[in-house]
Amino acid sequence: LTFPYPIRFPLAHRPELLRAVRRIFVRTLFSFLRRRARDAGLDALRPGAVVVVQRFGSALNLNVHFHALVL
Repeated sequence: LTFPYPIRFPLAHRPELLRAVRRIFVRTLFSFLRRRARDAGLDALRPGAVVVVQRFGSALNLNVHFHALVL
Protein backbone atom coordinates (compact mmCIF):
# COMPACT_ATOMS: atom_id res chain seq x y z
CA LEU A 1 0.00 0.00 0.00
CA THR A 2 1.55 3.29 -1.12
CA PHE A 3 0.37 6.71 -0.01
CA PRO A 4 -0.01 9.98 -1.93
CA TYR A 5 2.69 12.63 -1.45
CA PRO A 6 0.69 14.97 0.84
CA ILE A 7 0.08 12.09 3.28
CA ARG A 8 3.64 10.71 3.33
CA PHE A 9 5.13 13.53 5.40
CA PRO A 10 2.66 13.33 8.31
CA LEU A 11 2.96 9.52 8.32
CA ALA A 12 6.76 9.71 8.37
CA HIS A 13 6.86 12.12 11.30
CA ARG A 14 3.96 10.92 13.45
CA PRO A 15 4.33 7.26 14.49
CA GLU A 16 0.92 7.19 16.19
CA LEU A 17 -0.72 8.19 12.90
CA LEU A 18 1.23 5.51 11.01
CA ARG A 19 0.14 2.87 13.57
CA ALA A 20 -3.51 3.92 13.20
CA VAL A 21 -3.34 3.76 9.39
CA ARG A 22 -1.65 0.34 9.54
CA ARG A 23 -4.35 -0.91 11.94
CA ILE A 24 -7.11 0.28 9.59
CA PHE A 25 -5.34 -1.30 6.62
CA VAL A 26 -5.03 -4.71 8.33
CA ARG A 27 -8.57 -4.57 9.73
CA THR A 28 -9.94 -3.82 6.25
CA LEU A 29 -7.98 -6.72 4.72
CA PHE A 30 -9.18 -9.13 7.42
CA SER A 31 -12.77 -8.01 6.95
CA PHE A 32 -12.52 -8.63 3.21
CA LEU A 33 -10.99 -12.10 3.73
CA ARG A 34 -13.65 -13.08 6.29
CA ARG A 35 -16.43 -11.94 3.95
CA ARG A 36 -14.97 -13.93 1.04
CA ALA A 37 -14.55 -17.02 3.25
CA ARG A 38 -18.12 -16.73 4.51
CA ASP A 39 -19.36 -16.53 0.91
CA ALA A 40 -17.36 -19.70 0.16
CA GLY A 41 -18.96 -21.53 3.10
CA LEU A 42 -16.06 -21.28 5.56
CA ASP A 43 -17.02 -20.07 9.03
CA ALA A 44 -13.94 -20.23 11.25
CA LEU A 45 -11.47 -18.18 9.27
CA ARG A 46 -8.71 -16.56 11.34
CA PRO A 47 -6.51 -14.47 9.06
CA GLY A 48 -3.03 -13.34 10.01
CA ALA A 49 -0.64 -10.74 8.67
CA VAL A 50 2.89 -9.46 8.92
CA VAL A 51 3.17 -5.82 7.89
CA VAL A 52 6.48 -4.02 7.41
CA VAL A 53 6.74 -0.27 6.98
CA GLN A 54 9.21 0.90 4.38
CA ARG A 55 10.01 4.58 4.62
CA PHE A 56 12.31 5.16 1.65
CA GLY A 57 12.37 4.35 -2.05
CA SER A 58 15.35 3.09 -4.01
CA ALA A 59 16.63 6.66 -4.47
CA LEU A 60 16.42 7.28 -0.69
CA ASN A 61 13.42 9.53 -1.26
CA LEU A 62 10.58 9.65 1.26
CA ASN A 63 8.19 6.92 0.16
CA VAL A 64 6.22 5.60 3.13
CA HIS A 65 4.45 2.39 2.21
CA PHE A 66 3.48 -1.01 3.64
CA HIS A 67 4.58 -4.47 2.58
CA ALA A 68 2.11 -7.08 3.80
CA LEU A 69 2.16 -10.85 3.93
CA VAL A 70 -1.42 -11.91 4.60
CA LEU A 71 -2.60 -15.45 5.28
